Amino acid sequence: MPASVYLLASIRFILALSFSVAWPFIPLYLTDRGLSPFGVGLFMTSVGFFGTLVRPFAGALSDRFGRVRLIRFLLYFRSLILFLTFLFLLGDASLLGLFILLFLIVVGFASFIPIADSYVAEASGPNNRVMGFGLIRLAINGGFALGSFVASLMLNYGYAVLFLVSSVLVFVAATLSFKLREVENGAGLVRKIVFTLPDLRFFLFSVVSMSVFILSSQLINNFSIFAHSFLGIEKRSIAYLFTLNGTLILLFQIPFSALAKRIGYVLSTLLGGMGWALAFLITFVASGYSHLVLAVVFMTLSEMIVVPVVIASASDRAPTGRMGAYMGFWSTFQGLGYTFGPAWGGFFLEHLGRRAWVILSLQSLITGVALSFLRPIKRSPLNSDRAEG
Repeated sequence: MPASVYLLASIRFILALSFSVAWPFIPLYLTDRGLSPFGVGLFMTSVGFFGTLVRPFAGALSDRFGRVRLIRFLLYFRSLILFLTFLFLLGDASLLGLFILLFLIVVGFASFIPIADSYVAEASGPNNRVMGFGLIRLAINGGFALGSFVASLMLNYGYAVLFLVSSVLVFVAATLSFKLREVENGAGLVRKIVFTLPDLRFFLFSVVSMSVFILSSQLINNFSIFAHSFLGIEKRSIAYLFTLNGTLILLFQIPFSALAKRIGYVLSTLLGGMGWALAFLITFVASGYSHLVLAVVFMTLSEMIVVPVVIASASDRAPTGRMGAYMGFWSTFQGLGYTFGPAWGGFFLEHLGRRAWVILSLQSLITGVALSFLRPIKRSPLNSDRAEG
């Protein structure tokens, strides 16, 4: 793996640390300001939805002007807005002003993601993309785990301080990005910015990919609600389930990425869909904590094998010189999956109760099968003869 991928993984670790220090506590702040649970959800969903829409344009811009210079700009921009948010929260902050600042933070980070993913795809090369994205995922989860611990120590000093710490961390990541170098056969080779829509097959692949991230989002949101409200599991025990999820990823993400590279795209997507389906069926019949532990294990294993493969496959489909535009387009559906996932599962949980997990199990199987049929046409390590056979 090229050194530049490890460097970007270090940057993503710091950014995940920065994110988890401050962002998860925004709903608590909004609740303290008097917003209802629905109002908090609408506030956060609106911020996330509108921020996600910039991803295709950011990716296309990076095709023309280069990945690294835009990465530096976006990171310093995010650090600045986080610092302004810190200053804003020191006073009597208006919710409209806070919305604008959080929107700018999301826009900066949402723009960063497809550019960074394009850089990983180009720096890793076709033979190592699954491993490259597995390494990035490992770094992100490590940052999330440490960030939650740091936040628990800092929360007594107030919400504003969390954003100050977050701003400093992003500034460090931005400064570290000066060690990155453009990939020679990557960005900056096109003469104009192209925003045209990708081909139909890639569009269908992007839409089905959104289902992957809808499924992935259920663990943090509706699974915990189900565990507490339906089974009476105490909150501390639910937190241990998240710890289990993070620990499994830290220990096994790289081996599972190597396994996915070995067995190929088709088998990886089918196994991932079946794994999620089994996890949700276990949740459907769950009567105690041990069942939830087993469900989390299968959810995590599915995530570890599918997510790097799907991201790598998206990059495999990009024409020469259009990596950023294609990854930006695909990344929009990734963001929409994470944005609407809680509402999607929450709707079924509210109206169907325990049976919601049967619906999500069926969705998992359909997603795995659909992705397998939408395998890449051009030859790559993800669709070798062995994988297709």
